[in-house]
Amino acid sequence: MTKKDEFVNLIKQQLNIDLENEEGGLNKHRNILYTKVRNSDKLPLLSYLTKKGNRYSEHMNDYYWIWL
Repeated sequence: MTKKDEFVNLIKQQLNIDLENEEGGLNKHRNILYTKVRNSDKLPLLSYLTKKGNRYSEHMNDYYWIWL
């Protein structure tokens, strides 16, 4: 299981939010997750990331870079 898979599973368990982890394209970096975050999930997810010290940056059309 990769670091990204572990992170996606943790977010699912902690916040009940499903994050996409597609291989290739903009998601090729090992320690950076590129994923879409729905509007209804933004506040809890981004608050959780800030609390845990994870850096994130909005890209466009609700897609985010999340550093693991």
